[in-house]
Amino acid sequence: MKRRLAVVGAVLTVIFTLGIGPALAVSQATSPWGYYGPYLGHSYRNQATIVIYSSSAGDIGAYTYAETYPSVNVPAGYIGVLARAYRNDALCSQEGYDYNSSKLAGISTATFTGCGHGTYYSYGVSRAYNGNGYNSVYTFRSPSLNN
Repeated sequence: MKRRLAVVGAVLTVIFTLGIGPALAVSQATSPWGYYGPYLGHSYRNQATIVIYSSSAGDIGAYTYAETYPSVNVPAGYIGVLARAYRNDALCSQEGYDYNSSKLAGISTATFTGCGHGTYYSYGVSRAYNGNGYNSVYTFRSPSLNN
């Protein structure tokens, strides 16, 4: 099962920073913040999170989050995110980039997967609009979790 979601940055920042994680998670691990920019006068930061929702091999979520730093709304299309889940050091699941569709300060995307039991981590990519395309920046890799 794969889904995408885009939300206002402040909500996910609170959830991930406080370590309370997505609802009903058995365990989760979040990378440190990565900082980049400025592009068109805006600086950014990104982060990757891996979540195990149950001990079954089908309940894994990888999240990538990016926001302006300090938090300020930017026009639609300025921030892009790509979530990627790795199992045993091999890419297990990803979807295309999601972009902020309205004026927002941050955006998150997720990919949900069941690639079997193993060691999982999230290692995403974010994009910042530079006036002539995008600069892509990898998140730091999240810590690994065993499932």
